[in-house]
Amino acid sequence: MRLLSGRIYRAFPELDPFEDVVCRRYVSHARRSGRAWLGRGLVVLILPVSFLIWLGMVVLAVHILDNYVGQFDLPDAVNLVVGLTVMTGFVWFPLVCALITRDFTLHRAVRKRLEGAACAGCGYSLVGLEVFGDADRRVVQCPECGEKTTLNEGHITEADINPALLAES
Repeated sequence: MRLLSGRIYRAFPELDPFEDVVCRRYVSHARRSGRAWLGRGLVVLILPVSFLIWLGMVVLAVHILDNYVGQFDLPDAVNLVVGLTVMTGFVWFPLVCALITRDFTLHRAVRKRLEGAACAGCGYSLVGLEVFGDADRRVVQCPECGEKTTLNEGHITEADINPALLAES
C-alpha cells in the first residue's frame, strides 16, 4: 500500500494503462464526488485527537519512567535523542496520523468510484475497455461474462470507463 506520497492511483491496477495526468484527474474526480467532506473532516478531527493521544503517551511514559530515573546511567547522547523525539513528537505524530487518515479516505473514494464502474453481471472492472456503438447508444462488453452495459443511461458514464475523457478541472 502506498503511504504518504502523491501517487495513490498506482495502488489500483485498473488505472495502470493510463498516464499520470489522466490518473490524477480520476483521483480528483473521485475526491469531488461522493462524501469528500467526510474525509476532510476526519483529517481535521484527527489532528487534535492524535495530539491528545501523543500527550497521553508522554505523560504515561514519564509516569512509568519516573520510578527508574536513578536506576539507569544513560549517556547524554541517548538522553538528547529521546528528549528531541519527545519534544518534536507533538508535531510529527499528529501530522503522520493526519496523512494516513487522508490516504485512507482518498483510497476509499477511488475504490468506490472504480467499483461503480464494474460489470453488473460478474463484478469485473470495465475501466479501460473499448466502448463501441453509435453516438446515441454507447456500449461496453464485459470480457468475463459477455454482458453488455449501456453507458450514460444508468450510473456508469463513458468517463468512468475511459478516465481520459474527464475534463481538466
